[in-house]
Amino acid sequence: MHKSAWLITLIYFTLSFLWILFSDDILLSIESDPITLSKIQTYKGWIFVLLSSVLIYFLTSKSIKKFILANQRKSKEIKNLTEIKNKLQLSVKASKIGFWEWELNTNKVYFSKEWKRQIGFKDKEVPNTYREWEKRVHPDDIDELNKNINQFIHQEDEQFYKDFRFKHKNGYYIWISANAIAVKNKNGEVKKLLGSHLDITSRKETEEKLKEKEKQLSNLIGNLKGIVYRCKNDANWTMTFLSKGIQKVTGYNSEDLIDNKNLAYADLIVPEDRKTVLDEIQQALKVNRQFRITYRIKTKNNKEKWVWEQGVGVYDEKKQIKRIEGFIADITEQKLAEIALQKSEQKYKNLVENSLVGIYTTKINGELIYANKAFCNILGYKSSDKINVKDLYPSKEQREKLINEIKHKQIVSNYEMLLLTRQGEPKNITLNASLNGDEISGMMMDITHIKEYEKQLLMAKEAAEKASKIKDAFIGNVSHEIRTPLNAINGFTNILKSNFDKHMDDRSNEFFQIIFNASSRLERTVDMMLDFSKLNADDLEMKPLKLDFKQIINKILEEHQVEIKKKNLGIIIEQNTENTQIIADEYAVENAFSNIIQNAIKYTEKGHVKISCSHNENDDLIIHVEDTGIGMTRDYLENIFVPYSQEDTGYTRQYEGIGLGLSITKKLLELNGAEISVQSKKGEGSVFNVIFSNEFQQQVKEFSKPNLYISNK
Repeated sequence: MHKSAWLITLIYFTLSFLWILFSDDILLSIESDPITLSKIQTYKGWIFVLLSSVLIYFLTSKSIKKFILANQRKSKEIKNLTEIKNKLQLSVKASKIGFWEWELNTNKVYFSKEWKRQIGFKDKEVPNTYREWEKRVHPDDIDELNKNINQFIHQEDEQFYKDFRFKHKNGYYIWISANAIAVKNKNGEVKKLLGSHLDITSRKETEEKLKEKEKQLSNLIGNLKGIVYRCKNDANWTMTFLSKGIQKVTGYNSEDLIDNKNLAYADLIVPEDRKTVLDEIQQALKVNRQFRITYRIKTKNNKEKWVWEQGVGVYDEKKQIKRIEGFIADITEQKLAEIALQKSEQKYKNLVENSLVGIYTTKINGELIYANKAFCNILGYKSSDKINVKDLYPSKEQREKLINEIKHKQIVSNYEMLLLTRQGEPKNITLNASLNGDEISGMMMDITHIKEYEKQLLMAKEAAEKASKIKDAFIGNVSHEIRTPLNAINGFTNILKSNFDKHMDDRSNEFFQIIFNASSRLERTVDMMLDFSKLNADDLEMKPLKLDFKQIINKILEEHQVEIKKKNLGIIIEQNTENTQIIADEYAVENAFSNIIQNAIKYTEKGHVKISCSHNENDDLIIHVEDTGIGMTRDYLENIFVPYSQEDTGYTRQYEGIGLGLSITKKLLELNGAEISVQSKKGEGSVFNVIFSNEFQQQVKEFSKPNLYISNK
């Protein structure tokens, strides 16, 4: 095209030169008339342009056509290439493949937008460097990956294809599948690698799940308590696959039976069952249905086992049987149990029928489905009698009440009611019943005699309570009667001792001390009996006061200083809280803890008595009274707070008392919102624990009754 342009230019220049030189001669030869010639010369330039244009057209028409055609072809090719490029870009975008390029000599790297998008970045967020790629490869994969790349670069491997883990922007790793091709120089050396990156995380996860499922399936088949099998449909049931369960069920290894190596599976089937097995399986295969069959086999140890088999035929396109697949389970235990169950069912029927308890099944509408002999006997019917359940109830309302309760609870137990006998007499019945659909099943017992016994017990209880009240009143009166002469004895004894004090010797003083000790003991006994009588009669008024427990303890210990010094006991007071104040009745608390501490001192011959105070997380005040005394047996601990109970009884007992102290103590503490408990071991000592409830204390503060008051004593 370039040469043609020069040629046309040269021709045009030549024509122009020749026209300038010879145009006048040429025109003169054509026209001699001066006027006409003058007019023609006026248009001489236009004539030249016309003639030169015609000439150039004839000279260049073919080239122009070729040029136009070439341009048209080029435009079409560009359009096609553009379309191919757009399709390729769409394909790449749709395939989500990232591309990369690596110049080995310069170590320059290019990563495509899709490559960066796969790891969570935009185009300009990730530098195009080899280091950027290398640092993102999982540490466990980098060495193997570099080894594969080097082998490919040195042409030890013909292709490069590798799966590895690559770090995402968010810090986790994704799986990448990388492909590469090598671009070589004239010397055949690899100068550049071009490749692709594809995120295959989903595929890897699916593969891992599939592997796990396959592993689970393999373990499941291997651990099944039975045999998974595949066999041919022939007379021997030739096995082509058997799971590990074959050994546990039959004693044979799968290798013994596969392809009938040592024996055929058919040989294991008990001869009497073989025809039945064959017939049932073939009938099922003919109509392409699943089969289930139970039969006996002989194990390697010649033991007989029951097995249950379920299988199905596998067919080809022509509906011809190819193989049988299924499962065989050892049901020997179930079968033997079934046989035993059949025997036991008969025994059960006999037991039910001959039971002393009435057993029945009815419908909700009143129809009696079943009743044993006892049911009939209790209500005065014969087994042959037709019984309408509705006739057994004294009233329609009673039956409806029972039915509604059964419907609501599904099961009722120990339901007491009256039922009418055949003769119309009422009987006390207790029954258990359960609802199953529209049927009610249950048991019933005649408790008429029990009700009569309960009536007698109630009368006896009322008589005992009456006697107890009389006894308490008697004890109260006797205690008052004893206290009056006792006060006189104590008073006149003191007067006598004062009058004759100057004339008495040690022996006489000892006699007076015996009188004082005996009267004091009797006085304590009378006080306890009076307190117990008042507590039982609810006649002991509680007056809550604001008390300091520490002061109460010091007062009680002061009263027992003589005995403490006599026994040389250690007294330990451990205060683990600053606040030892409580709201309680002063007499009740002093009396209760006096009993506890007095017992601790009385039953401790050596060692110590420890009293500690603390608060728990609920702000309850906790008191521990611990001693190193004689302790108590486990049996006595169960009755320690029962009135008149003593571990050591009889005339030979070592310690005084009538067994009311701890019973009174427990009641006095409970009236003040406190709980008492005890731990003890014989020969090692005891620990009494008292907890004053903070909740009770707050209630007393906020909701004090008219007969209660709080003072800042």
